Parts: sequence; structure tokens; C-alpha cells
Amino acid sequence: MLRGVADVGLNGRPGRAWTVVACALTALFTVAMFPPFNVAEAAYVFAVPVLVWLARGVPFRQAMAGLIPAHVVAWLVLIFWLRHVTWPGYVFLSMVLGLYATLWYLAAWCVLPRLREGDWRRRMAGLLGLAGLWVVFEWVRSFFLSGFPWLTVSTSQWERPLLLQVAAWTGGYGISFLFVFFNLGLASYFDRLIRFHRQGLKRLAPEFYAALALLLLVGLGAYRLSVAHGQEWEEVLRVGLVHPDIPQDIKWEREHAGEILDILERETLRLTGDEPDLILWPEAVTPFPLVGDPRVSFWVQGVARRAGTSLLIGSMADESEPGDTEAVWRNAAFAVDPETGVAEEYYNKRKLVPFGEYIPLHRFWPWMSRIVPIGGNILPGESDAPLTISAGGAEHAVGMLICYEDVFPALARRTVREGAGFLAVISNNAWYGREGMPSQHAAHSVVRAVENRRPVVRATNQGWSGWIDEYGNAREVMLDEDGGVFFRDGTVFALHRDPHWIGRPSFWVRYGDWFVGVAALFALLALGREYASRRSERGADLR
Repeated sequence: MLRGVADVGLNGRPGRAWTVVACALTALFTVAMFPPFNVAEAAYVFAVPVLVWLARGVPFRQAMAGLIPAHVVAWLVLIFWLRHVTWPGYVFLSMVLGLYATLWYLAAWCVLPRLREGDWRRRMAGLLGLAGLWVVFEWVRSFFLSGFPWLTVSTSQWERPLLLQVAAWTGGYGISFLFVFFNLGLASYFDRLIRFHRQGLKRLAPEFYAALALLLLVGLGAYRLSVAHGQEWEEVLRVGLVHPDIPQDIKWEREHAGEILDILERETLRLTGDEPDLILWPEAVTPFPLVGDPRVSFWVQGVARRAGTSLLIGSMADESEPGDTEAVWRNAAFAVDPETGVAEEYYNKRKLVPFGEYIPLHRFWPWMSRIVPIGGNILPGESDAPLTISAGGAEHAVGMLICYEDVFPALARRTVREGAGFLAVISNNAWYGREGMPSQHAAHSVVRAVENRRPVVRATNQGWSGWIDEYGNAREVMLDEDGGVFFRDGTVFALHRDPHWIGRPSFWVRYGDWFVGVAALFALLALGREYASRRSERGADLR
């Protein structure tokens, strides 16, 4: 193996050993920077080994033989929890996500060897273009084939919120751009450092210092912002969270319905001693639909009256009408007042889970309906309006996000534009075992809080429950004595807001994904220039 490394030299094309080392390191760093491993510093170097390797002119087959396995394996590790629901889906999705990463590195394979021979202006433009292309790929991932923008680079910083502050202007895409551009600059610096020993090149790599300066400026600006704001807080509500820890294998079984209702009632009433203004239950937590089963509605109203506080709960709604050939279901959130009962208006989940809540192209394979837990398609909601809840002597506009809706930036933004004062995520992570999924899911809520400058309250059946302030700080997390999130309990906390952001949208909320357009322009200009240059060179060779 060592001989394989040595026989190419530092300026020749890398041998197989370099391929294995570079791809293995990038796969390792990619996995490490995300939850549950949480080595956030790996985001500064995750792409560097492969970028240095690609810059040295790797043959296409050799590049593909290293890139595809490395990134598919990385995603197989990151979403290992999905196997609890579907093995074929787990493998297929890992391959799709690995392909996105491979396509970007393939673009780097095309561009980097040519850039290393150009002047610093050309290198700078090329690296900006590649960083912009990464952003475009993340954006496409949010909607293409139903969309799955899981674990974008920005989420790696969920426990390091300082640099996340730029998301209030650019969305999470700006954070991803920042780190990818830094990786490109650092790779360029290492490449020139290696070549210096053989060719006597100058070590100076202006693109690296530009990336470093950008990183430092963003960090300084974020620090000054955190000092200027976030020093004074106003209490908005006392919020209670019920964390029922109901196993998924009994959740929809009729013989366990009474047990589930007893757990919800007991845990809710236990919180009343701490005088909450509002109590949250997780997604679809009642064993029968709140709409369509009067017994459940009557029981829920009774719990609210005994607790003497408002409830915000997740439940199913059966909107079927007489004569319907198939049940009409909604995955919904309901406001319950202790005096007036369940509000007529409720929130319907807008982004459904393919093959979990609906069957894509259902008419072509209706037999697949039996894999949906409730035995039929769930219909998506269309309204972005927040739920209005009376709690603590005031009316509150709560932006609802059910299940994995907090993964999609546009959903939270549209709800905040409609007037949401804070965001509430109700979810059920019990589908996915007791592994890394809850912390990965919570990481997206942190980015949403910063983007929208709205607190995020999370109530889950099994998973990460607590709240996050407008600056991405986890202010309350429900943990057991061992630091885990898989247990049955409840808590009450004071939800605070920074007065500076009350009734005020962030720049990103106002203008949306403008930064994606800037990134796309960087990519088009840089990659278009390299393409034109390559055609020109080929024309010259023919002449």
C-alpha cells in the first residue's frame, strides 16, 4: 500500500491507496459532523481530503469507484434508523442521497485540475462557483422527488449556534455555502503546499485567505449581534410538554387504547401543579381520531377541564362523508380550550411522508394502501395559517409543524409570514428506534428557529422535546438521568422571547431563498467559464 502511494509522486496522478484514504476520510468526516456524533468541527474539513485528491487529476473511473461507495456508505450510516420502517427504502434513499453528493464531487473533478493551473482570480471564481453549486443541490433536494433535505451542512452546527446567525439573512443555505467554500479554500491551500515542495510554487493561496476572512467576519458579526440582542427576554407563556413514550407497536392497537388514554391523562394532570398556561401533546397521539369519533372529543375536553389549561394536541381527523368509498384522513393539530372545548378550525399537515402517509401515484398500485398504517391515503393540508390559541390570558398565533415538516425551510417561513409568534413541532419519532434520528431531527428545528427568529417548541412521543430560542440556543431539553430522550415524563418551562423580534420578520422571512439565486449565479458564471475555456482549447488543438 505504501509503495502504491510512493510510486505516483506528489505531482503524478494519485494511485489506489490515495483513493481509499481520501474517500474514507471524507466519508468519516461527513458522518462525524452530524448528529448523533456531533463533531461539529469536522464540517471545516469534511470535503478536504477528496478535493485535494481530485485536484491532482484522477481518472474518471477511479474517481467514480471511490466517490460513489464512500458517499452511499456515509448515508447508510447516517440514516441507519430508517431500516426500522423499510429496508428497501433505507437502501434506496441512501443511494439517492449519496448520488447528490457524488454529482457535486464530479463537478469538482471536472473543474479543480484546471483551476490549479490558473491565476488566483480564476481559482477564486471557480471555488465560489463550486460552493454555489453545493447550495443549488441542497435546494433541489428540498423538493425533487417529493423532497428530503435531511442533514444539510447547516445542521452540523446545531450545537454551535454562533455561525448559524447568518441564516436569518440567507437561510440555512448561507451556512452551507460558508463551510463548503472554506473546505474548497483549505483544499486549495494544501494542494499548493504539497506542490511547493516539488515545483517551487508560491505557497500563497488567496482563495484560502478569502474563505478564512469570510468565516471570521461572519463569526464576528454573529457575536456582535448576540451581544446587541438577546440580552432582555420577555416571558410569553408557561408551557407544559407531555412526553408519553408510547411504543409504536401498540400505538394503533385497540386493546391498548385505554392504556394510552390513561397515560396521556395522568401525565397531563401531573403537570398542573406547575401552573402551565398551555400543554402540548405529540403528533397523532390519541388512539382514535379526534374528528370523526365523538368519544375522543368528549374525553379530550374533559382532560382540558380537569387540568384547567389549554391543550395543543396532535390527533387524526376522519373527514369521511357518507357514501365515500375510501376513508378521508388528515394528520392534524387541535387547540382545546378548558371552557369552550375543541376549536372548529384545526391545522392539517401540509407535507406528507411518501409511502408512510400516502402512496405516490396511488391509482397505479392501489394494493400498496395496506402499508399505510391507517389503511388509506392521508390528504395534505393547504393552509399556512397558524393556530390561534387562548392561553395565559391572551391570544397566541402558533405556527404548527407536524412530524418532519420542520425539515422543510419554506413551510416554517410561510407560517411565520402568516403571523406566527412561535413555532410548535409535534412529532412521533417512535417509528425509528432508539438511535440517532431524534437528535438529527431536532437539529433542523434549531436552524428553523434562527432563520425565522422565532422560538421553536418541540413535543415528541419518543425523541427530543424542549424549546429553542430565536438564536438557536436549546433552552430546555427533556433528558433522563442518563442524558437520554427515551423515557416517559413531562415538564413545564417559561417560554421567553426577545422583544426585538416580536412582530418583526427576519430578512430571510421577508425575501426567502434569494441566496439560492446568488449561489446559482456563481455556479453558472464559474462553471460556464470553465466549459467555454475547455471548448476553446479543444478548438485550438484541432486547428
